[in-house]
Amino acid sequence: MDLSDINLLDLDRFAEGPPHDWFAYLRAHAPVYLHPDRSERGFWAVTKFDDIKTVASTPEVFSSSYLRGGTVVLGHGGIDTTYQTAPKAMNTLDAPEHLKYRRLTTRAFSARSVDALAPAIRKAAATLIDEALTKDVVDFANDIAAKIPVQAIGELLGIPPEDRYLLEEWTNTLMGSEDPELASSPDEVAQASAQMFAYGNKLKDLRRAEPKDDLMSRLLAAEVDGERLTDEEIAGFFALLVIAGSETSRNVMAHGLIGVLQDPDTYPQLVADPGLARAATEEILRWSPAVYYLGRHATQDFVLNGQEIKAGDRVAMFFASGNRDEDKFDDPDRFDIHRNPKEHLAFGAGPHSCLGSHLARLEITVVFEELAQRVRSVRLVDKPRYLRSNLAGGVKHLPVSFVAA
Repeated sequence: MDLSDINLLDLDRFAEGPPHDWFAYLRAHAPVYLHPDRSERGFWAVTKFDDIKTVASTPEVFSSSYLRGGTVVLGHGGIDTTYQTAPKAMNTLDAPEHLKYRRLTTRAFSARSVDALAPAIRKAAATLIDEALTKDVVDFANDIAAKIPVQAIGELLGIPPEDRYLLEEWTNTLMGSEDPELASSPDEVAQASAQMFAYGNKLKDLRRAEPKDDLMSRLLAAEVDGERLTDEEIAGFFALLVIAGSETSRNVMAHGLIGVLQDPDTYPQLVADPGLARAATEEILRWSPAVYYLGRHATQDFVLNGQEIKAGDRVAMFFASGNRDEDKFDDPDRFDIHRNPKEHLAFGAGPHSCLGSHLARLEITVVFEELAQRVRSVRLVDKPRYLRSNLAGGVKHLPVSFVAA
């Protein structure tokens, strides 16, 4: 292999599963690599753990702001798609605005608030697993993993239970637009986006008339520098929370079961001690994070691991690579339920680290605890099928067979 064999814009390669062989080569030979694309300059692919942390933790150099170029999305063969026209939300702002907007949702995602959701998440997981036990084959990715986060984020936002299926539909359309199976046309993507924003506006109007103890009600009452959020800003928050809250955890859960099933001795250990699910959650997050990369724009010249990044350059932090860094983790490609890594990049790093990390951990832990208690054995029926995306580490299908405990 050499650098000419690596094309991180080749979505067909990602449809075969995470390209960890490419990431390993880049870490060894070009950890900060000026990757070519259809633009004149290309983009910098950053693949080592410490370098990724440097980029994520230096927002004064590596910007997320829509005013400075936006958060980079490396899609469509390398055409730079940014959020320059997006409404204000946490992922498109730098300090000090970023912190102001982040504080609006901190309470809703605090450990205390999230832990209050645990009984509802556990009940949903138990119900879905018991339903799966009545079938010869169950698609774990769609029938279990995709359902749990929708319930949790719906509860946080105050979305009625009968409407929560919509979150899954919108997310599948928006995140799967490059996948031939999901086959979302530009019109369908636009329609799903419009429907999501329209629903956010409907929920906003309901909570203005009848406030409740949910996140939408808090956003409506919140102030930034003495001013209430505009309708556009609330819609931006709603869309961000729906997509981030429902897409990421489902993929991590599916990847986690793939990891658990790699070694036939691993799942029986969980059955023998369901308490191992908490430590397993950290290894699941390390082994296969839900987001392959996030992008930034450099606002000034900066030397990163010997490479001279210029102001205006695009930089992509490949978390999926950093979490397999040989200098950080022993035997990093091996899934080890006892590893319990204390530090990983599944939730990013720096000021933009994932606000919903505690919720994601809770969802993953509860699902694997309930599996261990209700399912004696799990067998992979067919190979996993992955999303055709270099952004979302998605698992479209994971057919398995359960045997009841």
